[in-house]
Amino acid sequence: MKEDKLNPEKDNLVPNWNSRTAKFPFNNRGEVGGDEGGDEGGDEGGEEGGGTGTITTSWRDNLDPSIKDHPSLANFKTPQDVAKSYVNAQSLIGKEKIPVPGKDADPLSAEGRKEWDIVYDRMGRPSDPKAYELPKLETPQGFPETPPETIDGFKQLSHDIGLLPHQVKALYQWQHEQAVGNVKNHTDATATALRASEGELRKEYGKAFDGNLSAAQGLLKKFGGAEVIQALESTGLGNNPHMVRFMVKVARQFGEDGNTLVGDTQSGVLTPAEAKVEVEKIMADKSGAYWNRTDAKGNKPFADSEHKAMVKKVNDLMAMAHPEKQ
Repeated sequence: MKEDKLNPEKDNLVPNWNSRTAKFPFNNRGEVGGDEGGDEGGDEGGEEGGGTGTITTSWRDNLDPSIKDHPSLANFKTPQDVAKSYVNAQSLIGKEKIPVPGKDADPLSAEGRKEWDIVYDRMGRPSDPKAYELPKLETPQGFPETPPETIDGFKQLSHDIGLLPHQVKALYQWQHEQAVGNVKNHTDATATALRASEGELRKEYGKAFDGNLSAAQGLLKKFGGAEVIQALESTGLGNNPHMVRFMVKVARQFGEDGNTLVGDTQSGVLTPAEAKVEVEKIMADKSGAYWNRTDAKGNKPFADSEHKAMVKKVNDLMAMAHPEKQ
């Protein structure tokens, strides 16, 4: 039997990739060939192979079978895409690499930190926690200074968890702003509570407010001392109306018992409620000096001076009973 030898040029066995149509024409042996082979082999292909035609294929079909179906090539649409990727890969060769720690490397454990420390250091973490530079931040008047040991602890923790210098600065500034904001909010809230408490007590005590408050303060100084006063101020209890009322009652009881060491209760100055009670008592006594009515014989039981004094007392009590009108 005569051997059928192939002529690569005549039989057009060299594939010619057409990037526009992405098609290979058949040659005269029914194999993928060039453009000319497609024209010449059309008739013979019709006689021997049942006609001519084209097929849609991929550029990877001409690669070695061992690599043409490799998953890493799946995203490349053309040989040009492969070339670009190769150039990019070559540009990275020679650069310092950052090893990826194992999936079981716990950055908070002694063993895991050995792997993560390499990553942190190559990313730019300083070798010493003290090398972190913190920004100089303005603080409001009266704002407490951050203790040096707290700052050192912050730097050490930042170093342990691999923070970079810019991250440490950002976190430090954020924490500072939060702290300043919290102090300001607390101060504003305390001032608001103080105004509300004072307004409530002033309405309740009227002209007796200053005296009652002085008595309460005297009670604290005598029996509480600086520590109790500080505790009341820090917790806000010193501004609590219920606490103030309690201290006022105790202080006034001491005053009624003759103890004058608890503060000035402004003797004779009553709260609106107390003043109203006194006015009602005086007004209810129709035989008293306030009314000083003439008896059946045309005589008045009280001297004019006594009557005038009682009228003045009622007027003063009315002023205490209605301080909002003053």
